[in-house]
Amino acid sequence: MQQLTAGIDVAKQHLDLAIHPSQEHQRFTNDAEGCAALLQSLNNTSVTRIIIEATGGYERLIVTELLAAGLPVFVVNPRQVRDFAKAMGQLAKTDRIDAQVLARFG
Repeated sequence: MQQLTAGIDVAKQHLDLAIHPSQEHQRFTNDAEGCAALLQSLNNTSVTRIIIEATGGYERLIVTELLAAGLPVFVVNPRQVRDFAKAMGQLAKTDRIDAQVLARFG
């Protein structure tokens, strides 16, 4: 069975969700409604872990919701993820790419 890892790139206004290795991508608003929709989307998959960068606070709502739902969420150091991306040769930086890098990092 293939293990799926989710990466969530967090910004003030939105959340970008990527699933590795499927390359699936979705965008949600970073509010209660968007978090509920993201949780619903994750319930339709069988992810084994969810990776989120520490963003200085913008991640708090989604992390709280994921933990309350009993999902395996890990908040990671952004510098380690950026170093990982550079090591893979991924120099471009967009929200969608960042979500994919987070998923691969996981």
